[in-house]
Amino acid sequence: MVTTVLLAVFVAVVLAAVVYRHILPLLRNPSHITRYGAVFKSHLFGAPTVVSCDEELNHFVLQNEERLFQCSYPGPIRGILGGSSLLVVTGERHRRIRGMALAFVASTGLRPAYLADVDRAARAVVASWRGRCAAAFCDEAKQFAFGTIVEQVVGLSPEAPLIRRLLEHYSTFMKGLVSLPLNIPGTPYARAVEARRKISLTLEEIMDERWKGDDGSFRKSAFIDGLIANSELSHDDKVTFVLDSLLAGYETTSVLLSMLVYFVGQSPQCLEQLKVEHENIRSSKATDEFLTAEDYRKMEYTQRIYLLK
Repeated sequence: MVTTVLLAVFVAVVLAAVVYRHILPLLRNPSHITRYGAVFKSHLFGAPTVVSCDEELNHFVLQNEERLFQCSYPGPIRGILGGSSLLVVTGERHRRIRGMALAFVASTGLRPAYLADVDRAARAVVASWRGRCAAAFCDEAKQFAFGTIVEQVVGLSPEAPLIRRLLEHYSTFMKGLVSLPLNIPGTPYARAVEARRKISLTLEEIMDERWKGDDGSFRKSAFIDGLIANSELSHDDKVTFVLDSLLAGYETTSVLLSMLVYFVGQSPQCLEQLKVEHENIRSSKATDEFLTAEDYRKMEYTQRIYLLK
């Protein structure tokens, strides 16, 4: 009993220290830029940090990466992402893995199969809203983005039961990335570490099935098949690379789509112009005919919207 009480007191003291030192400095002064300027010192993710809100300095840092500055993340984030993550590794290894990622994006491009997959997935999401009183668009966008990425990277259909399980693990994983770095059972950080382990195990199973020759549940994927055949990367590197590929588009794509829908909804004139452009393109196609690269190029106003021009 005494041991339990002492342990509880110790945990409370640790939590208080973390909050006092790492969180309160940011919460006490919400207008840091006004008080301290565009560049100031603080603590983020439990580590001393220089925060820059200066556009010129940020540009200088990004232009001199791997020369004057080295990309890195605080230790707690590395603990979740894993030591082989593209977001963590540096130097020549980082350049090699990044080159593979860029090659995948370039190979996907606007190929007909990719556009058809995205079109099909988008139609399925919209069709699922029929008969519903309301839908949380951001959650729907996350499922849409995740399903599309998994289909392209791993070769699994968005309707596969495994997708929903992976998405649940990913939701837990993402919450832990911005939580207090306390690896204690039950905390968001500890749950994120466990979710990352489960995702890795699932991806290992998928890659093993592809290596052995699947039973028809997977579709052909040049990305995953090429990755498995790569002899330069270890097995853990390959699993982490797939994990990074899913992570790269999951949160960013869904948030961007949600923001676009929100702001377009605030402008009836903008929404009407978008409807006219898309209805003109759709009227020239058959009901079950998917969008093509040529259709995409005709979306001049749409491109101005998502590029915020």
